Amino acid sequence: MASDPADLEAIYRRWPTGKLVLASTRDADQYDAAALPIMRRVLDERGLSPEELADAVVEADGPDLSRVTGWLAFFIFQVVMGATAQLLFAFVEPADSPARLAGSIVGIASSLYGFWCAALLLRRRPVAPTHARLWMLLNLSATLTITALAFVANERSVDEPTLTAALRSLFFAAIWLRYLSASKRVAAVYGAPA
Repeated sequence: MASDPADLEAIYRRWPTGKLVLASTRDADQYDAAALPIMRRVLDERGLSPEELADAVVEADGPDLSRVTGWLAFFIFQVVMGATAQLLFAFVEPADSPARLAGSIVGIASSLYGFWCAALLLRRRPVAPTHARLWMLLNLSATLTITALAFVANERSVDEPTLTAALRSLFFAAIWLRYLSASKRVAAVYGAPA
């Protein structure tokens, strides 16, 4: 992190008031002692007196969104289950043609990437949401490509299970991509969306 006071002040000016209040009070032991006067000066410029600062700590403290729980934990569970299913299908599906062999290889690679994304999410790495989005987009692309190829190969018709899988993938990708981009919990756990 920047150690120049001007750089620190520029950083703290961009912080939301709630984060700045908590950093300068409750979480002050996690910051360099030289940073605290800069934080308090920025808060003073925002018009917070010591009494208002104490009230703001209680208000800003609110629910703890920095833990991996709720919908975020459910999303990680789904990533692990999806990667497990991909891996199982890659090994169970007979590779009796070059297309199926290629599909199995892609399934194995995708499942390994999914497990890696889940590990990043559980370890709270700032790049985790970006990789999770990429994993979902790659899976969605693969599903839509398979559907399009089936459509062309079957003389412009697709069987119901293939079409249902494509629509389900599109629906769930839209929901989870929106969640990863807009969730306050995701932002609190991993930092601002990339």
